[in-house]
Amino acid sequence: MRVLSILILIIITAGVLSAQFTDETTVTIDNSYLDWQKLPSSATFSSNYSPVFFNRERGGQLQKLRIEESVYWKRGGTLMREFKSYMHETFLYLYLEVNSPFAAETSIYCYPYSQRTKREANFFTIELVPEQRNRIGGVLLWESGSVLPKIIGRLRSSSINLECIIPLRDLPKSFIAGDIASLSFDLTTSYHEVSSGMYEEFFFTTLYFKDIIKREDTVGGM
Repeated sequence: MRVLSILILIIITAGVLSAQFTDETTVTIDNSYLDWQKLPSSATFSSNYSPVFFNRERGGQLQKLRIEESVYWKRGGTLMREFKSYMHETFLYLYLEVNSPFAAETSIYCYPYSQRTKREANFFTIELVPEQRNRIGGVLLWESGSVLPKIIGRLRSSSINLECIIPLRDLPKSFIAGDIASLSFDLTTSYHEVSSGMYEEFFFTTLYFKDIIKREDTVGGM
């Protein structure tokens, strides 16, 4: 999946990802992060943060291993320092800062759920691909049953910061139609070792849409 996403982003023109979004009023996706400073953090992680386990996938085989067995933990932007989220009308904004420069093999994943039940599986995934010197970055929507992702929203990133805007209208309608109080997503970072086809993925937190700061929450405080 990761190889496909890189190829897709390389061949797409920058003009597609620089399309204008009418909502850019409080936060502007421009690789300048001063406008995020007055927004509170959704989650922060110290340099000592470490999940107990991580997932490793190779050749379709998934293993849950102790973090001490990881090859890439804390390397290539896999350790997150801070995550922020903001919602205005029908637009979702995400921001994050990592502990080391993003590697070309690193992605950030959001796994949305409409309900937090033991039997529910997420049926689509949002992949955030940081920019690199030889490629543009982007927001990719992977839907169950689809071979290729859709490109949605817009993303900009520096060596250790990333910001993006995601129009909610571009997410599956069955997800957005649910009760906003029950919508949530798991946040992870992932490193893909291209030579071996191995993925290592690291879980950080679960966030609920009802807890994401809204524009009306910032009135008078911006």
